[in-house]
Amino acid sequence: MATFTHQDVVNFYADHEGDIRVVLNGLETVVIEGRDKREIPIYLTKQRVKSVNSLYLKTKRKTYASLDEVTDIAGLRILCLFEQDIFDVHQYLVGLLKHRHYMLTEFKIYGSMYLLKA
Repeated sequence: MATFTHQDVVNFYADHEGDIRVVLNGLETVVIEGRDKREIPIYLTKQRVKSVNSLYLKTKRKTYASLDEVTDIAGLRILCLFEQDIFDVHQYLVGLLKHRHYMLTEFKIYGSMYLLKA
């Protein structure tokens, strides 16, 4: 397993952050369009990209052969108002991601008794 310096993480961000943000913005746009045009019951979306320092500290806590192995560098949070809407949103998102040829490895639902994996 590799040991990464802070500069390694800075370089990784320089190479990948733009692409990560483009993907997140694109996904968020289609999710919002689904809400507005198809009446998918999505209340709010929020995206985040892990900071350089946060990623660097994570590499100190866990071991990775490559920074490409880190699976939670970015995320798109989608909120529903009602628990019964979760299944419809899940169906929409899985279909959307498959249509766009994304590989969905994990789909977590918080604040509910459900944990769906696709």
